[in-house]
Amino acid sequence: MTCPFFWFMTVYILTVIVVELIITWVDSVPAQFFIAMTLYMTGMTYKHMEFFQYKYVPWDADIVLLTTLYMLCGYYGFKYYNKIPHKNYFIAATMAIYAILIIYKYRGILRFSLYLKSHNIANSFLGLFIPLIVCFMIFMISDWMMRVGGLFKWLLPFGWYSSAIMYMHKMVLDAVAMVPILNHWEIQWVAGLIIPVQIAMSYHRLRLAWTLRKETHMSQS
Repeated sequence: MTCPFFWFMTVYILTVIVVELIITWVDSVPAQFFIAMTLYMTGMTYKHMEFFQYKYVPWDADIVLLTTLYMLCGYYGFKYYNKIPHKNYFIAATMAIYAILIIYKYRGILRFSLYLKSHNIANSFLGLFIPLIVCFMIFMISDWMMRVGGLFKWLLPFGWYSSAIMYMHKMVLDAVAMVPILNHWEIQWVAGLIIPVQIAMSYHRLRLAWTLRKETHMSQS
């Protein structure tokens, strides 16, 4: 009952709806986080939620129990992001934390894994903080790179067409792996980024050209 092409959008749309309902109906911010935390803890109480005769809920919709807290944190983080002082210090701090986590994981000290699609979270406590820390770090670094511009401008298309990368990278990786000379992770990694972006950019240009042609035709008629 899981599908690699639909599970993300299912969870994303449902999470948006749940967070929107919480924000709309509950005025108290602490109460909002209490509800989100309760959902998160509920999602941690089982390994798999069965759906009638199936082992999994269709398209992993039950993952919303976990992602609601993440999105609520993201909502308020984005809302008050511009008010955060000394962002460079936060970037350095989160990067240091991330580096320590990598070292601990490599040495086998840290036992943590997070696979939302398969509902596999090795440590529920760390699952609450590590994703938020890493996402906050990536967001701040991306914001800094965008403000700096120049050397980092070439990365913008990867941000604009991140959805295309997410949906097409698996198909690209499988196609590239079928060619023996290209069956190397370095080549697959580059292809999984470049090809989806090129396809998305081509589609965007064709759609823009079609729209302009349609508008020109309507103005002349």
